Amino acid sequence: MLEGEIALTAVRPTPPVPGAATGTVVSLKAEVNGAYVTAEDSGAAPLVANRSAIGPWEQFDLVDAGGDTIALRAHANGRFVTAGSAPLIADGTEAGRAQSFRLVRDTDGTVSLLAVAGGRYVTAADAGASALIADRTAIGPWKRFTLTTGP
Repeated sequence: MLEGEIALTAVRPTPPVPGAATGTVVSLKAEVNGAYVTAEDSGAAPLVANRSAIGPWEQFDLVDAGGDTIALRAHANGRFVTAGSAPLIADGTEAGRAQSFRLVRDTDGTVSLLAVAGGRYVTAADAGASALIADRTAIGPWKRFTLTTGP
């Protein structure tokens, strides 16, 4: 484990954004590089944190996936973000297990996304230069995002 990371067993996932109803529009800003997560190429390419402003490709509907989990539906193509062993991509037609995340509130006010499928944290790989991927077992600087609501 790297300095500043928190072990997977040391955190307790919390419910989705308080007061945020299903369908709330959200955007994610990677703390590692200060860039917004985008559904590249109208959602056809993996998600990456490389945008300086919020537009339709950087907006997602927060959807209650049940059991204190959420799903993210990309405005870029209307599909759900899928996590697995490959980079995250907006290609899901429904909010199933592979499209479900636990939103973990970090002590600094940021959030981390824990993929239900695989039980790994989403990271803005290579300090945000590469696609997002759920492959880490601990929370650290590359796994923290600021969640903003609204269009």
